[in-house]
Amino acid sequence: MITKTILRVTLLTIVFFTNSVRANEYYVNASTGNDTNTGSKNLPWKTIQKAANSVVAGDTVFIMAGTYMLNQKIEPLNSGTADNYINYLAFPGDEQLAIIDGSNIPLPNWFGVFSISSKNFIKVSGLQIRNSSYAGIFIEDSTHIIVENNHTYQTYSSGISAWNCDTIIIDNNEIRRACWPTDGNQECISISGTNHIIVKNNHVYDGGSIGFGGGGEGIDIKDGCTNAMVHDNLVHDIASVGIYIDSYLNDQAKIKVFNNTIHHIKGTGITAASEEGGALENVIISNNTVYNCDDRGLVIHWTDKPDYLIKNIHVQHNTFFENGEGLDIGVHSLGESIHIVNNIFSQNQVYQMQNSSEDLNQAQLHIKNNLFNGDNPSWALFGDDFIEDDPKFEDVSSHDFHLPSSSPAVNNGVFLTETVNSGTGTTINLKNAGFFSDGYDIEQGDIIQFKGQTQAHEIIDIDYIQHTITLNETITWNIGDGVSLAYNDETPDIGAFEYDGTIVLPTDDIESLTIYPNPANDIVNVSEKYINDYYQIISLTGSIVRNQKIISPKINISGISTGVYLFRIMGEDSKNILITKLIIE
Repeated sequence: MITKTILRVTLLTIVFFTNSVRANEYYVNASTGNDTNTGSKNLPWKTIQKAANSVVAGDTVFIMAGTYMLNQKIEPLNSGTADNYINYLAFPGDEQLAIIDGSNIPLPNWFGVFSISSKNFIKVSGLQIRNSSYAGIFIEDSTHIIVENNHTYQTYSSGISAWNCDTIIIDNNEIRRACWPTDGNQECISISGTNHIIVKNNHVYDGGSIGFGGGGEGIDIKDGCTNAMVHDNLVHDIASVGIYIDSYLNDQAKIKVFNNTIHHIKGTGITAASEEGGALENVIISNNTVYNCDDRGLVIHWTDKPDYLIKNIHVQHNTFFENGEGLDIGVHSLGESIHIVNNIFSQNQVYQMQNSSEDLNQAQLHIKNNLFNGDNPSWALFGDDFIEDDPKFEDVSSHDFHLPSSSPAVNNGVFLTETVNSGTGTTINLKNAGFFSDGYDIEQGDIIQFKGQTQAHEIIDIDYIQHTITLNETITWNIGDGVSLAYNDETPDIGAFEYDGTIVLPTDDIESLTIYPNPANDIVNVSEKYINDYYQIISLTGSIVRNQKIISPKINISGISTGVYLFRIMGEDSKNILITKLIIE
């Protein structure tokens, strides 16, 4: 496992620490530039394409504020390398003020205003791209591409798309009016036939085609994608589906959709399906909040074609509220191992959950411990050990679906799976490892917790065939120990949020804690006296995003999204808890 860990860290380092050696910096200014200039800050180029034709590995192009009315699409000529990305960046302070306008260029299909084709190790950041007759940012046959902090507006096809690629990061972009207007196609963010995908922290809204045969889904992971993490996105006011996982023609596996907020969708909030025969396997839909969608909150395989394999689908700890319908299971005869556990279905209009399939082997459905509140006709589906009660959300008028202490969802969740033997070590055999992810070698694995233990642990490897997980440290466990995502009290809660949205701490044991720098970027320092204690970094929604033993006073926080977190240190016995606020920039 040492080799596995080293490889994983290396990949994360390549992905997140670009441009370790910067060769040259060049500047583009639409107002004062000239393409016969040297490209220096004082003598900038006029067009971005001049820069794209000139830069090589390690170079950075700073694009100054202004409107760039294109007469041709932007297409990089060269690739970067693993240690030396080529960066196309808005000049610091000019983010989204560098406006790239495609109004004057008629793009054919399969191109974008900014097109990256058969190139590697490129970052595009801080730009505003608008008025495209096809896509905004279009990527094909490329590897190690980062698209972050951009805004796209009014594109006939996708705001951002990637086709047949590897290692693609789409982070913190705003996508508005994609697949626009009534006959636009593809999806607002389209990822197809791609391996190793991160789509996170994006705001996707006010988009989607309403014309027959058009596109319009918010985020689509489709047609043979593998190893995808789709999380912490906000998707709303979309004409079709909020987030769509569709294997289409080609087999698709290892997709995790989690911590997303999806609302006011004309169609369904989340759909997992196979439209044209590709097998869909090992999908996790976890800790999402879906509300006020006109159609259903979640659909699992909506097509009428019975011979498509839908296997190992795990729906856990989600909240569905006031959608037209709740969850619809449309899987046919080849459906296998469909698990729906610890979800809240509240005030969905027609039903909270149904099985619309007539030929699915019911033994393949594993529905347990969901909380229902609202209308349920006689044919509705409940599963085992269900709860019928009001979840008592904090404030539905402001769409705050956190739980108060009085909620029947608090401490009423079940453990997702359990161990099948006793032992000591790092590799553990479970009844069902499919509830969890190891991060697919692109992000951190799930933070899990065993029944009766206070310490949480990171999964660094999963074998879905043998149902084994490998942890980041040695532990001791007993046969039949419950295993779940990290939780706050004696047992997990039901729904998308653990009680109170933050970790509940014993205030008598809290001491002051100093960490520096704070705000931090890649490293945070703690006192050497905490070596061999544990630290956790916790989001303000209660999710534990990092949980490790302290082996050095310098703690690497790379790979964690920017934002405000709780930073907690505690001893192995969970006493002497220290906590402070951490800002990651």
